[in-house]
Amino acid sequence: MSELNHRAVYDEVPEGSSPSSVGSFSVAFVILVAVATMSFGSTFATNEPRWILAAWALSAAGVLGVIGLLVSRLLPGYLAPLFFVGGQAVGSIALCLSLATLPTVSLEKHPIPYLLSDPPRCFLALVVPAFGLLLVAGLCRCFSSRVWKSRSIGDVATRLPASFEWVMIATALIEFSNWFAGEEAFSASLVAYATRILAKTLTMTPFLAGYLALKFRRSALVWLATFALGLILSFFTGSRGTVFLPLIPFLIGFLIALPSWRRRLQIGFALLPVFVALYFLGALVGAQRGETGRHGVLELQNANLGDFVSMSSAFLSKEESKSSEESSMLNSGVTRFVAWPNLAIPVMTPDYVGYRGFGDLSDEFLSQFRLGRVEGVGYNPNLIANNYGFLVNEETSVEFGIGADGASRAGMAGVLLYGMVAALALIALEALSRHFFDGGVYLLCAMVGCSVGAYDMGRTGLLSSLRAGASAWLMIVLACLAYDAWRRRSQLSRPATIG
Repeated sequence: MSELNHRAVYDEVPEGSSPSSVGSFSVAFVILVAVATMSFGSTFATNEPRWILAAWALSAAGVLGVIGLLVSRLLPGYLAPLFFVGGQAVGSIALCLSLATLPTVSLEKHPIPYLLSDPPRCFLALVVPAFGLLLVAGLCRCFSSRVWKSRSIGDVATRLPASFEWVMIATALIEFSNWFAGEEAFSASLVAYATRILAKTLTMTPFLAGYLALKFRRSALVWLATFALGLILSFFTGSRGTVFLPLIPFLIGFLIALPSWRRRLQIGFALLPVFVALYFLGALVGAQRGETGRHGVLELQNANLGDFVSMSSAFLSKEESKSSEESSMLNSGVTRFVAWPNLAIPVMTPDYVGYRGFGDLSDEFLSQFRLGRVEGVGYNPNLIANNYGFLVNEETSVEFGIGADGASRAGMAGVLLYGMVAALALIALEALSRHFFDGGVYLLCAMVGCSVGAYDMGRTGLLSSLRAGASAWLMIVLACLAYDAWRRRSQLSRPATIG
């Protein structure tokens, strides 16, 4: 993989504390003190349960920010652990905003009353998985026999060959073709199945495309074109995740790639209306889907744009007439970012539902090697959520991340244990990628860990997340090996020139 796996020489990080590390720890301490003071000050100033829990959620976001800074110093250049902490922080902020915008009636819906009754334990549910990551990162740094290498994404990106732009264009086309792979007319075909698997494997690749947008402008234009078409399709089909899920990481990657914080703030404020518009569009698509249902892409041939605009206008008028005590599309949109079982199960265990222990762990482990869906509590851990008042069956499901998985087995100790195991797996996966690969292959493999840390571990159990990461990583490696074999064979087949 000489082109994709282009190697470069990197400087080693000297041992000991540098001025930059001392500054990062100082900034982390200041942020922690400021957020804690503001949050707990507001807690003592009000007796409203929703605002008390919102203060604890805001404190959790601040603590997670500090953990992210510390992990970035302990494991310089590692991406997956930071995405793991970032996913937890997004959930904390979303919980705070949800509590601030939800009408009073919605506060009585399951599982919010349980969360309001125990804010400290809810705070622990948000923070403990990331704290497990911090412990593992510290142990990795202490017991490492060699000095960590400073190989950031920026170092690798500057040395990428021009041919890697075609890889980014191909990933954009694969991402867009996922719109059609789920259609009933194509879903049974092998090509559609492979497309769905590849699209799932490349979940976080839009972040990389955004980060490389200034270097590879043609691929950035292709990605933006697929996003524009996806936004149009989302209005007619009622599907939000297929377009909004990759678009947000693309914009975040673009902002991070900017050369200075001043430039990032300038562009960030300029893009703020775009983020707000995307939120409104996503909320509109989701709320309207509740009224009209989900449609397939192939049904667009019978769609009428005028009817759709009229229906949207009538729906918005209906939303404006709602009172403050009714749930609107705006507050229902922000609640989609909260994985409620990951908060409720740690709070409800063991006071309301007893520990399930580790007796069925072997059954769950063996089920990861089976194709297809296997019914039964021992084989489908998401069914455990039914014991906590959630609805999980063949037609619907809920998020059941590592926090919910660990808490249902052993309470907060299980959350810490699962957080440490998840952190060790993410660090090991990226360490393997760093050891064996470089250049584009390393970046694609690193994006697998970022996807698992940010998405899978907040939505599925520990073993399911580990299986998803391992299979996606292996698929990326095999695809790159196949490409390299094809390229070498094509070069050997060319006739030699005499000059």
